[in-house]
Amino acid sequence: MHTNLITTTMNLFYKPSLTELASLIEQSTQDSENYNVIVDYDGEVLIDSDASVSKKVLDRYKFYFPKLRESFERGRHSISYLKYLNQLFKNLVFCWDKEISGNVDYQLISNIQNRMFKRDSKEKNEIFFINLLNANA
Repeated sequence: MHTNLITTTMNLFYKPSLTELASLIEQSTQDSENYNVIVDYDGEVLIDSDASVSKKVLDRYKFYFPKLRESFERGRHSISYLKYLNQLFKNLVFCWDKEISGNVDYQLISNIQNRMFKRDSKEKNEIFFINLLNANA
């Protein structure tokens, strides 16, 4: 086991929460410029706090987001930090649910998530207006 690999109680299999992810990030990346977010085959989320684990080792896990870097001021009240945590959480759950494996491109998964959300919202709005028109007919 690597000494810089920090684990927490966050597990994607057992009802993960945004609070767990925030705690994990806060405790393990305080002095890090970039880090790896790793998920094992049991759903446990791990942090390689200085992105030093080799690709050979990372490939033993279910999936991972390599060398994430936060480009904003940290803090519980920072809106950009909260948006980042929310997106990371959604990406983790998405990859786990879709059984994605290996090296995952964080931006690509974020873009897919955002497109799916916009499409779903558009479809829901269209259904709402169709139902509204049918009710008024």
